[in-house]
Amino acid sequence: MTLEEKVVAYRKLALKINELEAEKKKLSQDILSLIPPESEAIHVQDLKVKRYSRLNIKTSVETARTFGATKMEEVVDKDHLKKLLSQGILVDGVTESTFIIVSSLKETADLSST
Repeated sequence: MTLEEKVVAYRKLALKINELEAEKKKLSQDILSLIPPESEAIHVQDLKVKRYSRLNIKTSVETARTFGATKMEEVVDKDHLKKLLSQGILVDGVTESTFIIVSSLKETADLSST
């Protein structure tokens, strides 16, 4: 398979995955609407379906601060580690992944014209 054929095949698969993800999301919403809220888990054939909830937080730090809902926390400085890696300094547990993103030129052109 040539590079062009591989890129086209990759793009077709990516589009199909997006379609399947949208269909999966719709099915998930449908299933959630059919499971009683108080239910811990249900079993369908040999499958277990369990409801999970996750808090999605998009409030500002300023708003959270008014409720006393902030904290100071030490975190790893990813930019500093990236600089060290680019200088050839190896840090245990730090690796770099390389991947591709294939998008439609038509979609890119449509986005840039808006």
